[in-house]
Amino acid sequence: MLIDSVKPDAKTAMENKLQQVEALALGEPYVTRRRAAVTDVLYSACQTLS
Repeated sequence: MLIDSVKPDAKTAMENKLQQVEALALGEPYVTRRRAAVTDVLYSACQTLS
């Protein structure tokens, strides 16, 4: 997964954020998957810019 290529502190923060998103989206697995996909796209863009 793309998150593995991110700096460790950013990776931890993102994993925490994804856990929050999943907690908010209980019973809505589609929303969780969609947000995780958006997160991957955003990190991909950040990696490209840096």
